[in-house]
Amino acid sequence: MGDQVLDLQKKDTIRSEGELSSQAKAIWNQKLGESSIPEHVWEKVSQHVSHTKFVSDGVIDVEKFEEAIDAEIKDWEGKGVTSTVLGAGFSSKEPEDENKNAQEAENVQTDVNRLVGLAGGQTSDDQK
Repeated sequence: MGDQVLDLQKKDTIRSEGELSSQAKAIWNQKLGESSIPEHVWEKVSQHVSHTKFVSDGVIDVEKFEEAIDAEIKDWEGKGVTSTVLGAGFSSKEPEDENKNAQEAENVQTDVNRLVGLAGGQTSDDQK
C-alpha cells in the first residue's frame, strides 16, 4: 500500500510540475509576443528567468514572475535584440566611369600579385 501511495504522489508531483511549466511557458509566450524580440530568439531569452524561483506551495507568483520577465525583455531590447528596423533605405546607380573601373581592376591585380608572391607562388608579372 505504501508503494502505491508513493507512486501516486510521484505522479501527482510530475503532473503539477508539468502544469506549472505550461503556465510559465504561456506567460513567456504572451510577453514575448508583445515585445519586439524576434521569435527565433525566444527560447534563448526565456531561459534567463525560471518559473521555479517564483513558485511557493505549488503556485506561481504570477505578478512577480511577469515583472521579472518584463525586466529581462527590456534588457534584451536595450541591447538591440529586436526585429524592428528603423529608417529607410534606397539604392541608386551612378553612371560607371570606365577609367575608374580599369584603375580598380589594375589595383586588384597588383594586390593579387603581391599576395601570391608573398606566398611563394609565381605571379603573372614573373611570367612576362
